[in-house]
Amino acid sequence: MELNYAPFNFAKEDPKAAAIKQLYIRQALQLAVDQNGIITNVDKGYGFPIYSPLPPNTASSISGTVPNPYPFNLKAAKALLTSHGWKIVNGVQTCENPGPEPSSVAPASPRATRSI
Repeated sequence: MELNYAPFNFAKEDPKAAAIKQLYIRQALQLAVDQNGIITNVDKGYGFPIYSPLPPNTASSISGTVPNPYPFNLKAAKALLTSHGWKIVNGVQTCENPGPEPSSVAPASPRATRSI
């Protein structure tokens, strides 16, 4: 059995963690992950998308139906970032409006950028 996953580093000492602490960043990242496309094209159909901490074959009487809260949608991910001051400048995703608000990039990151 093989398990594939892509974790994000939430360690406080990681300078990129300031951005990951923001809910809208995590939402945009999740919206940008095509779980079904990865399962189909990379894992050759051997896999299940997971939307909760419970395995996908957990009895519905225990877990209930768990819908995908952030279905793959690049336009929605981009709109979410744009609405919080992010834009592409010379091929680099840049936050032009960082601030201390809970919905903005944390103040520890005065100018957050990420190459795309």
